[in-house]
Amino acid sequence: MSSALPVYAPPLREMTGSYRARNAPLVAALRALDAVGRLMSPRSGVLPTGRPLRVLIANGGHLGDIVSLLPFLKYVESHPRVGELGLLVGSWSVGALQASDLCAHIHTLDHWALDRGPGGRLAKAAGYAGAAGRMARELAARRYDVSIDTFSTFPASHVLTWRAGVPVRIGFESAGGGAWLTQAVPWRAEEIPVVRQQLALLAPIFGAEAPAALPAAYPGFQPAGLPDAPGFSGRGHVVLHMGSGASAREWQAEKWIWLAQRLVQAGHVVVATGAPGREAEMAAGVAAETGVINLAGRLDWAQFVTVIAQAAGLVAVDTVAGHLAACFDVPTVVLTAGRQRLAYWRPNGSRSRPITHPVGCQPCFRSDGCEAMACVRLIDENDVCETFLRLLEPPTA
Repeated sequence: MSSALPVYAPPLREMTGSYRARNAPLVAALRALDAVGRLMSPRSGVLPTGRPLRVLIANGGHLGDIVSLLPFLKYVESHPRVGELGLLVGSWSVGALQASDLCAHIHTLDHWALDRGPGGRLAKAAGYAGAAGRMARELAARRYDVSIDTFSTFPASHVLTWRAGVPVRIGFESAGGGAWLTQAVPWRAEEIPVVRQQLALLAPIFGAEAPAALPAAYPGFQPAGLPDAPGFSGRGHVVLHMGSGASAREWQAEKWIWLAQRLVQAGHVVVATGAPGREAEMAAGVAAETGVINLAGRLDWAQFVTVIAQAAGLVAVDTVAGHLAACFDVPTVVLTAGRQRLAYWRPNGSRSRPITHPVGCQPCFRSDGCEAMACVRLIDENDVCETFLRLLEPPTA
C-alpha cells in the first residue's frame, strides 16, 4: 500500500492463519470444520498401482475460473497415468466444458455461496444440503482414486470427497477443510498467478514431471454459427465486453461510449457483448449512442466463444472474456479492479494488458469492493484506447 496515493477504504488482510478468509464467523466455522476433520479417519491416502487412475477435478467457481483451468484439465486427461477424468463444477460451467473436446464425466453441484441465481441464501443452503448428499453417493459410485480441488477459497469439496470415499484427496488448505485432505497444499500469498499455484496440486500424483506453467488454450474449439447483424462478418471485429457479473467492477457507460466512438472513427467494426439483463441494457445504451453492433443477450456460450476467438481485439472488464481471449491469443485490454493481487487473475496470454487506476488501498481484498471503486471507475479512457490500439499494431521484426 502506497501512502502517496489516495486510500478509499482500509484494506483487509488476505489470510487469517492458513485460510483465505477474513469474516470472523466464517473463519471460526472453518477452524471448527478442520478440528472435526483431525478426529476423523484419513480414509487411505494411497494411490493404486498397476492400472490407470480415475481422477476427479473439482472447481465450484464461475466461468472465468473454469476457462482459465482448461489447459490444466486437458493435461490431466492426456496424461498416460490417467484412465478416466471426472469434473465437479457448478451448473453454470457445463456449457464451457461441453464446448471443449474434454471427454470427462461431468458432475454438477451449485454451492449456495457461489450461486448467483434467483432465490435467497437460506433457500439455496437448504437445497445444497440435500444435493450434497446425493452428490457424495454419485461420486462414490464412480470410484475415483484421487480428487483435486483447485478452488483456493471457501467453498471447496474436501468434506464431500471424503464422504464419497475418494482415497487420495488433494487441495488448498486455504479453502478450509484441509484436515479432510490427504495432501493439503498451502496457498502462497504472493504475486503468483492462480493458474500456476493450481499446477502445484499435481505434484502429489505426477511428481517432478508436473508442469510449472501451461499456455492458455480452449481444447477442441469448433466455431459456431453467429446471428445475422448488419455490418457484422464474424471476423476481424473488435469486442467491447462490458459485463462482469458484479456491478462493483463496472466501468461507466459514458467511458464505454467514448471508447466505442474512437474505435469506430479509427475504422474498426465494433461489437458489444454481454449477458442478458443489466449487461445487455448497458450495451444497448452504448449501441444507441455509437452505432456499434450490439450482440449482448443474443449469444449462447458457443457463439460467444466464437465471437471472441475470431476477433481482432477485445476490451473487457476483469471477467471470463479476458480468459477466453487469452486462449486464442487475441490482443486484450482488461479493466482490472484492485480487490486482489494483480497477478492472480491476469489472463494467461502474452498479448493481454491489465489496466487499473493506481490507489493506495490496492489490493484491498474486499469481496464486494468499496463504494468508490476508484481503481476501476477512474481508469482513463485515453489510456485504454491508446494501449489497445498499440496492441493491435502488427509486431515489429
